[in-house]
Amino acid sequence: MASRVQKAIETAQLAVVADKNHEFDKAVRLYADAIALIEAEKGNFSLKYQESLSKYALAYQSRIGVLQQQIAARASHPQPKKSFREPVFEVAFTDTQPNLAAIGRIEAHPSDPSQHTFWLMRRLITTITDSGGGFLTHRLHIPNQVWTLPGARITAIANKVACCECVLTHIARLHEITFHDTPRFINGLNQFLSDASLHQNSLSKYLSFIDEDVIPPEPGKGMKFSDRLRQMGNSISKTASRLGTIPTRVANSDRYVQLLSNVFQESQAIGVWLMQCDAKGENLANVKERLQRVSLFLSNVVMAFVLNDLAVMLEQYLRKSRQSFTRIAP
Repeated sequence: MASRVQKAIETAQLAVVADKNHEFDKAVRLYADAIALIEAEKGNFSLKYQESLSKYALAYQSRIGVLQQQIAARASHPQPKKSFREPVFEVAFTDTQPNLAAIGRIEAHPSDPSQHTFWLMRRLITTITDSGGGFLTHRLHIPNQVWTLPGARITAIANKVACCECVLTHIARLHEITFHDTPRFINGLNQFLSDASLHQNSLSKYLSFIDEDVIPPEPGKGMKFSDRLRQMGNSISKTASRLGTIPTRVANSDRYVQLLSNVFQESQAIGVWLMQCDAKGENLANVKERLQRVSLFLSNVVMAFVLNDLAVMLEQYLRKSRQSFTRIAP
């Protein structure tokens, strides 16, 4: 049962990739295979999850109809070959060059593992805010255009925006509390972690590389049968959500990228507070423990989806750069 569901997920993911690459015939075939797997398997679940799986099967069937129309349009209106085409610049070639002198000024990787996330955020800020982009490492340069190129396919962008806004809201609230007012500061961190857990679980339904934030059973106690059933139901629900996850083409990613830049900037306060806890020793052990959990959330959730989206944007940037170059080549 589980193997068929997993196979449906993998097939649907391959269909989305083919769809994104305009391999419409292949996408239609894969969407159809995913539908067949869903139909063969859904009878093994409760009515609630049968309805959920049926909804995604209908969504794939609808997409097949759209693709078949596009395939027919291609066949009836083939693109004529031209000896010369006016260049269409999807990626602009400008005089803005990477600042090679900046390579020598790259901040060294911190020796403290707890500061790694905040160091990486500082490196990413330069790639967004500098007109010439920035260096993540001595060999990897990210052009600024990568972040602003329209049409990137981003999965669950609404959930990611909500997560970023949550981070900014709670860091702003923590700034309003005196760091030395330990009880209030801990209460603010507890609220931050509670909301962070909700966003992590929401994102885990759509992004396979983000784990659900599961609260472990108390020491010495096993998991109750009702808890096992609930966990299985959540797993099926997550599977159904991923089956229906199709990356959204974002016409303008400015708001999302600006939010990321703000999160990178404001999250530096978490790193500073962690260093202050180290300086004061055991007096702030409870604060440090919670700050470390916030840091872990920023690393395992926020940076995880940011780096995944950056990889998608880089792939698109390189593809459109090649297309733009070939159009101006003699």
